[in-house]
Amino acid sequence: MESTPRILVVDDQDADKRILCEALKTFGLTPDICYISSLPDFEQCLNDYWHLVIINHTYACRQQWKLQDYVTQPAEKLPIVMLLEESDPKLAMELIRAGARDYLVQHNLCRLAPMLQRIWLDAEQSKATYEREQAIKREKERAEYYLDVAGVIIIAIDEHFNVTLINKKGCAILGCQEAKDVIGKNWLAHYVPERMHDMVSSFFNRLLKGTTDNIGSFEYPVMTSAGEEKIIVWHNTLVKKEIDNFRVILSSGEDVTEEKLIQQRRETFVATLTHDLNTPIKAESQVLELLLSENFGKLNQEQKEILQEILQSNRFMRKMVDSLITIYKYEDHQAELSMELTNINQLIKAMITIELKPIIDEKRQNLILNLTDPMPQVALDPSEIQKVFRNLMQNAIFFSPEAATISVTTEANSHHIYVSVEDTGRGIDADLVPNIFNRYSNTAKRFRQVGTGLSLYLSRQIIEAHGGEIGVESELGKGSKFFFSLPIPRTDQSRLTDSKKTA
Repeated sequence: MESTPRILVVDDQDADKRILCEALKTFGLTPDICYISSLPDFEQCLNDYWHLVIINHTYACRQQWKLQDYVTQPAEKLPIVMLLEESDPKLAMELIRAGARDYLVQHNLCRLAPMLQRIWLDAEQSKATYEREQAIKREKERAEYYLDVAGVIIIAIDEHFNVTLINKKGCAILGCQEAKDVIGKNWLAHYVPERMHDMVSSFFNRLLKGTTDNIGSFEYPVMTSAGEEKIIVWHNTLVKKEIDNFRVILSSGEDVTEEKLIQQRRETFVATLTHDLNTPIKAESQVLELLLSENFGKLNQEQKEILQEILQSNRFMRKMVDSLITIYKYEDHQAELSMELTNINQLIKAMITIELKPIIDEKRQNLILNLTDPMPQVALDPSEIQKVFRNLMQNAIFFSPEAATISVTTEANSHHIYVSVEDTGRGIDADLVPNIFNRYSNTAKRFRQVGTGLSLYLSRQIIEAHGGEIGVESELGKGSKFFFSLPIPRTDQSRLTDSKKTA
């Protein structure tokens, strides 16, 4: 409790003031007393906190004050005691009904000290209760704030499927102004499409009964106030208290409607590439190859050159379409890797012999192979890693001058193998290096001179899908070094370690 009670006395008689002080001193009380005698002062003092307010009724009547006009708080919050000239129970009851807490008679103030002590104690208890209530209110407001700033919909649904809580994001998704527009409504009846009722209610019932575990995600649509459907991916948790059999499903959901629409458009685009574009390109290629075989008649040199150029453009277009299809599969996590234990040295040698050596010889470039032997086998999809190595080698060949040197190096440690392709071309500006593996990177286009800017981006997708990393080191005017790593299976890690010990 506070050390000193605060009393406000509204009176214009000094004698009354002295009587009040003497009465309090008799009981050993020395309160902090404020005396006022004007209406403006009284109105102003009502904004402060007082343990007791004593008003001389006779003085108030002379000033034509009406108690009910100034008492806006309950008697427990503002304890007003009316000071009467003589005992008048009828008048006292009228004053109490008007808002007074109690009354005193001027010639009999024996009740003053006990009254003050009681009111003082009640006030302190009320103050403690008020502070607890305020603390709870602040915690509630803080929790509501956390819910409202969350970027996902959050709802609580009771065992009857009625909504007991929803945050602002949830209201926005449902098209409602305030939470009160949703709370109390049946979730299934108002916000779940009818075709989904059986599936959603079945899952909720199993969750409430404890016959199913909380699952990672559960997708179903909701109906907005405008009648539109929003696709939501839900994460559901059962909150329960066994003591009072309290059970609520707490769900957080993310609106994936736009993502689903984009995915649908992407799938349509891939299907268009695969059928409407790729099919005629392949047919055109076959016709061109058939014409060049001269099965339909001899061709002069000019005709052959024209058809060769068309065929080269056709192959470039076909490669671009294949790259786009592959990239979309990787981005949608739909790419299927046919993993095989492979010796990377053998894969590199075969590619150089079959398809890359003629191009290198044509530009009279020097190829140096620094292949570590033996190399541990790694799990990879040969056709996909061939795409990566082909892209890096073609960059080095096309971007290096005639008679330049290109080096291919393989290395291994206990956890990864490393492959690098280094050229002596013009190199890449340091400011452009960080973006060179991005999709449709202008850097990649300039680096390649021709192309779509997709080959390096596709290479990154393939290597990352294998659990490896890809990068580049380059200095303008001195050349570039592209490299990638692939993880070694555990069995081959131990085998590599043993072979090093033997060596």
